[in-house]
Amino acid sequence: MKKFLAAFLTVCFCLGGSYSIYAAEIEDNTTKNFTENFKKTYPNAVLKPINKKDIPEIRSEMKRNKVRAGSASPVTQLYVDQVGSALGTSDAQIEFINYAFTSHAVKGITGVAVVEMGYGSDSQWLGDELIHWDDPSYIVETSSIDLNGDNIAEGFFHVVYFDSDIKIPSGTKSEYRFQSTSYNFPGNTMRTYIYIPHQ
Repeated sequence: MKKFLAAFLTVCFCLGGSYSIYAAEIEDNTTKNFTENFKKTYPNAVLKPINKKDIPEIRSEMKRNKVRAGSASPVTQLYVDQVGSALGTSDAQIEFINYAFTSHAVKGITGVAVVEMGYGSDSQWLGDELIHWDDPSYIVETSSIDLNGDNIAEGFFHVVYFDSDIKIPSGTKSEYRFQSTSYNFPGNTMRTYIYIPHQ
């Protein structure tokens, strides 16, 4: 995790030229806060981080096997849970979204947390830009959600980080979207979005 954040922040510094924060600050004060906030809603949930390198293989395996021949539940909930901005600084702010359509005005390193209950093939966008795992201008983290400690994942908690000073022009807003299509019956597709204005 620290290596990915360090690489990401190095790229942001090189592209932006004026914004630099320490990877450790984000990990200690931000990633932890997103997950702790999630646990205010689901106090008994266990979140287990999934290694970024393993995700393409896991997704491919899930799709091939339809998650153990149809045993996994379809996607039943999908929503933007939190938006954070100025992460790693003294101005850091993390907001619960509560089904709002627009977040607070962001700046600097921004994070968006999404809750996905069920198993699906997912994609996310910022404006017209499809967010790829291997794009160095984003960091995407995924954790499995075990709601009752039985070692069976009921869903996934996703957090994507990006530098809003680069990705969203000042004084404008961009739409963040997340879409998931169930691997198993009924093969439904769910979508969620949030408009993110930049200061």
